[in-house]
Amino acid sequence: MIMEQTTNYPIVITVYYRQSNWHSLLQFIHPHLKRHIKSNVRDWYCIELGNHQGDYVRFVIYSSGNRENLVNLFSEKIKNYLEDHPSDTVEAVYPLRSYFMDYPNNSVWIDHNRSFKFNYAFQNLNGVHMQISKILIIASENEPITFESICTVFVYMQLGIISAFCPHIDEAATMVNALIPIEAPASLPSTNVIEQKDAINDLFEQLFKENIDILMEMVNDVWQRGDSENELLWITDWKNVVKNAVGDSDMHAALFKLSELIYKQMIFLENTHLPQLSLRLIASVLAAMKDRSSPLSVNYINDQISILPQKFKGQS
Repeated sequence: MIMEQTTNYPIVITVYYRQSNWHSLLQFIHPHLKRHIKSNVRDWYCIELGNHQGDYVRFVIYSSGNRENLVNLFSEKIKNYLEDHPSDTVEAVYPLRSYFMDYPNNSVWIDHNRSFKFNYAFQNLNGVHMQISKILIIASENEPITFESICTVFVYMQLGIISAFCPHIDEAATMVNALIPIEAPASLPSTNVIEQKDAINDLFEQLFKENIDILMEMVNDVWQRGDSENELLWITDWKNVVKNAVGDSDMHAALFKLSELIYKQMIFLENTHLPQLSLRLIASVLAAMKDRSSPLSVNYINDQISILPQKFKGQS
């Protein structure tokens, strides 16, 4: 009797494909992932976006079924899609960003980066990984994935985590403020600190002033409209997943742990300080909404960063 080949480690399918076309690839593969999960309720998947050695979308599938059949199924579908919808190949720019050349564009690789698997060792958080992946798909439904759109999603998701613990904006402002030191961030890079801080100050002052109304509307989206408007139902789903995942954890631990997981699935963002910096932005916006009659401290604002040139809304 031939035993069916099963596995408890993931299938890792990495698709090197230009970032400008990621949204099309995600919309193509989503129905196939959804169909597989519906037929195999114990399986789960995770999507990661990156640009190390080339722009790529990585699909990680945990399955108790036949590994070879599943690899063949998804790799064949993706290869056929790439043949019909190739993305533009850009010539290498020197000096290279790493010691090695980029992988070929419009190519599919199976398990070629085995060290990656250890990033997804949090089996008890599989629902979180999969929900983050679903949100990435929603975010790419109507427009290409850009740094700006994904940063907006990132902040929306951090707001969702906070609101899962704090049902009222005033309570959220107090809780988040307790997590954020008033002085300048200590985590800024040590090299060229003055130049980098000046650039951050200038960028924040410009974008905060231009987008404060949008930022406040985002807060209202999460606390007031998320449960009632169809286009924001994904926020409600995200908050429910957060509540189920964190259990009795306090908000501090949950916020930083989940922010780290979100960031790791969007590593093309590159800025390792993004989770902390975006949280500082959230703290300033919540403070402004808690007491609109008291303007934010200029020094405090100058130590923040804004990464929200445009607003994201997705449909469930």
